[in-house]
Amino acid sequence: MSTLDVSAMRDDNHRATHANLTAIAGELVKKRLRHGQSVCFIIASSSMRPWLQPGSRVRVRAADPAVLRMGDVVVVQTADGQWRAHRLIRRLPRRGATGWVTKGDGAPYADEPLAPACIAGLVTAAMRVGTGWMDWRTSAMRRAGMATAIMSRGAGAAVRSGSPLIRRLATGCARIGIRLVYWLTCVAG
Repeated sequence: MSTLDVSAMRDDNHRATHANLTAIAGELVKKRLRHGQSVCFIIASSSMRPWLQPGSRVRVRAADPAVLRMGDVVVVQTADGQWRAHRLIRRLPRRGATGWVTKGDGAPYADEPLAPACIAGLVTAAMRVGTGWMDWRTSAMRRAGMATAIMSRGAGAAVRSGSPLIRRLATGCARIGIRLVYWLTCVAG
C-alpha cells in the first residue's frame, strides 16, 4: 500500500494546495486506469443532462483509442486539472492520427479538439441519483449514444451558423431529440 506525503502542502496558499492535491489525485486516477482498474467519478455539473445529472456516478475504465466510437462518453482531464465527462461527437484526422471533438449533451458548444492521449477513460456504466447501475456497453446504449452524438453535433453546427432563429430551432430540436432518445432507452425501454 502506498501513502501520500502531503506535509509540504500548507494552507498558507489555498489555491496552490488545491492545485497540488488535484495534480496528485489526477496522477493516482491515471495510474489506476493504466493498471486496468475502474475508477468512479461523481458528476458535478449539468452539462451532460439528461443522461447524467449532478450527483450521478460514472464508472470509468481505460480505453484503447482505436476502439472509441462516436457516441461514447469519455473522461478527459482538462489543462487546469479538472475532470470532464463528455460525449465524442466527431472524429478528426490529424497528421496520420485521430483527434476527437467532445461535447456535453446539454452544452451549447463543442469542446476544443483533443488528441486521443488526452482521453483518460471510457464511461462503462452510470448510476443516476435514485437508480441502480446501468451498463453503457450494451448495443442499445451504444446506439442511443450514437443518436445523441448526431443530434448534439447538428445542434452545435447550427449554433455556429449565426442566425438566432436557426440557432434556437436547432438547439430546441436537439434537446427534445436527446430527451426522447434518453426516455426511449432508459425509461420506456
